[in-house]
Amino acid sequence: MAESSLYGKVDRGTTHDLWVTVGIFGAALAACVAPTAAGPAVVAGMTVLAELNIRTPDPWDAGSDAWNDLSDQFEKAKNRMTQARGEVDKYWKDKGAEAFKTFVETHVEMALAAISQAAGDVRNMCDDMWWGLVTHLSGFLVLTAAAIAACVVAYLSGPFTPAVQWGLVAAWVTAVLALLGALLTFVQQVWTAGRDIGDAFSKLDNMFHGEADRLNTESLKLPEQDRIRIGDPHSWEKE
Repeated sequence: MAESSLYGKVDRGTTHDLWVTVGIFGAALAACVAPTAAGPAVVAGMTVLAELNIRTPDPWDAGSDAWNDLSDQFEKAKNRMTQARGEVDKYWKDKGAEAFKTFVETHVEMALAAISQAAGDVRNMCDDMWWGLVTHLSGFLVLTAAAIAACVVAYLSGPFTPAVQWGLVAAWVTAVLALLGALLTFVQQVWTAGRDIGDAFSKLDNMFHGEADRLNTESLKLPEQDRIRIGDPHSWEKE
């Protein structure tokens, strides 16, 4: 799993501590199956493979909080805009007022709602990634601890032959590979969700830079040139 700028120095330090913990568990299991000769090498290789896909989940937790706050802020802004739109009639009653309220409802409020939804989707993606990393780490530690416990029980119960040890190693490797496969599949799904969210933001950006930044002036009884200038806010100049 590639390192990301999402991880700062503190997070990289925490990740290193997790690698050390995983290494200790792997070394303990390797010691338990030492009589198999090649068993420790297999365990060591799988431990390194697991470490390569372990990162601290802390930044994803922080990211979830930040995106959740952003989603809430835009939702509140949308609600305030809806409330304000409902009060327009107190001050303005004509076709222009109705057109204004329609514009606010179909453009401004929809845009605010879309941003809030997109931010909520990113929050969910962060939550999913947090759970994925936690599950991968805890799953490896639990599987390895169970394999160590099985070795200890086998040693205490009587002769612990290399064949039995290889059986435990094979079962552990199979379980760890399944765990890694599940993690990689999950990360792919999260990446796809992130791409879809990026597409949603692009569409939202296009909406703001397309027709949404112009006013409909067809009903104004003004010369064509003046209506064009009024309809394009970019051409407005403060005098």
